[in-house]
Amino acid sequence: MIDRRTFLKSSAIATGAATFCSCTSTKAREPAANPSGVGGYNYRLPKFKKGSRLLFQGDSITDMKWGRNQKDRNHYLGHSYVYLIAARLGLDMPEAQLDIYNRGMSGHKIGDLCGRWQKDAIDMNPDSVDVKTQEVFDAAAKAVSPEQWIWDGVHPLPQGHELIARNWIQEVSARW
Repeated sequence: MIDRRTFLKSSAIATGAATFCSCTSTKAREPAANPSGVGGYNYRLPKFKKGSRLLFQGDSITDMKWGRNQKDRNHYLGHSYVYLIAARLGLDMPEAQLDIYNRGMSGHKIGDLCGRWQKDAIDMNPDSVDVKTQEVFDAAAKAVSPEQWIWDGVHPLPQGHELIARNWIQEVSARW
């Protein structure tokens, strides 16, 4: 039976060896192509005031099973681009103490959104409401293929959500 200390010690050695091997490779990696034109992690941060409230509205693409319990801070944003944006901005600008909400509703159409707009948008008094993405997906799909970004013609794959998140940060940073 291996004890915890032995396990951790052998794991550290294996991890160090794997890191050393990957760092000493003689073959240089080619820089990845950027078919979408959306920047990576070297973005300019938006200039939000402390405590800014960011609201994301939409359908199933925004929803992605966000927890309806606002006190459950591990699940309240779901698994969409909203979560990725909150994670990145929360890490990169913690002093802003952003207040981020996901109000996407799976299956909803424009008429449904209009019906809940007062409660889910206006009454929340957000500093920003955004989710404009079609042009980004069109450009990315032309460069690679739609299946790289969207699995069923509608719903993004994880890299599709990352594409939305990066585009959102890039666009908002240019305005704020």
